[in-house]
Amino acid sequence: VLDCNVTVTAENDNVTQEIKNKSKNKKEIENILDNSSRKPETYIPPKYYSLLESISNKYNDRFLYPNNYTLTHAQKMKKVEYLDSGYVTSDEVISMIERIPEDAASPLAYLFKSMENLKQERMLECKTIAHENARKKYMIN
Repeated sequence: VLDCNVTVTAENDNVTQEIKNKSKNKKEIENILDNSSRKPETYIPPKYYSLLESISNKYNDRFLYPNNYTLTHAQKMKKVEYLDSGYVTSDEVISMIERIPEDAASPLAYLFKSMENLKQERMLECKTIAHENARKKYMIN
């Protein structure tokens, strides 16, 4: 059995780990140390490659000039999260981009807020439908 004591410091996000080996298994210790040093990797699922490229192109075409707004990798990944949730489609995102006002102070914030609002609306619709179905199923006559 291995005891691990993990301390995370907020200043520099360094993680220190003290491992006390009770089983004297060197391979197990090396495996824990190796796994603890890895950072989680985020990736774009293959089914979203072309969709994300279309969305990014639409956004960049609309806001690149004169504002010079382009999307970073992290911003693209955030869009993938919305698409992956199933509550927002790529066509809806493209439509949202088209509806962003020209004088918006932050077009990206406007887009993310629109996607979040649509996601919340869809979640509420699902919840309402589930409650209605449950009411019909368990309705006592």
